[in-house]
Amino acid sequence: MVYGGLSGDTVAVTVDGGATWIMSDGAAEPAFGDACVPYRSVAVPVLLQGCELPLDTAWVGARRVVEQDRFRLPDFRFLYGYPNLEELENRRINAMAGVTARPDRVLVGVEGGLLELTTGSGNWIDREDITANWIMRVEQSDSARPYPYIRGIAALDDEGQHLLFGGTVNGVNESLSLFEMEDGNLVQLSAPLTLHDPRVEQIWRLEDRDVLLVISDTDPADMNPDRPHRAKVYRLQR
Repeated sequence: MVYGGLSGDTVAVTVDGGATWIMSDGAAEPAFGDACVPYRSVAVPVLLQGCELPLDTAWVGARRVVEQDRFRLPDFRFLYGYPNLEELENRRINAMAGVTARPDRVLVGVEGGLLELTTGSGNWIDREDITANWIMRVEQSDSARPYPYIRGIAALDDEGQHLLFGGTVNGVNESLSLFEMEDGNLVQLSAPLTLHDPRVEQIWRLEDRDVLLVISDTDPADMNPDRPHRAKVYRLQR
């Protein structure tokens, strides 16, 4: 069973490997707005959503998963962000990832940072059940570190103490927006090869310190405006 975020907060569900998709809760067409990011923990019957809806209003919410009816996602509630507009401001949510041995934690990649949310009950009940911790939070006026939209997140150990995450700035990437957090120390990693406008698209953990990175970059020799970036997969060992 796979969940897909359509436009707005609409969720599509497939139970046959993607051959057929059905919108949840009887929706006839997708809602308007930027697509939310869905995340489902295998340990808890809850679907989390990271959204920026309406425009410039960011939040993380939860819906109950009904095991007997896989196309219903009832009992929506806000967990973080709206209606408290200061918690996430207008930081668009681009990615969500879990931690293998910690189903009570989820990592949220947002515009300009990485956020960790923890549920006290383990069931993502409501706002009072949530503790938030900013692993990285960059302000737009910060000249010491880029302001990336975090798209790729990977916990490199089962407890989530060693993290690798990255993304792309809104403009030309003068440096690689790839960051590592280990034992509380946050560093920006440098590329061991020449990249012109690198954008971190996705990150997969293979083993504890072995990951795959999808990075798109410009090719100075390719002047085709319809194909400015090409993605390559790199293997990184930390």
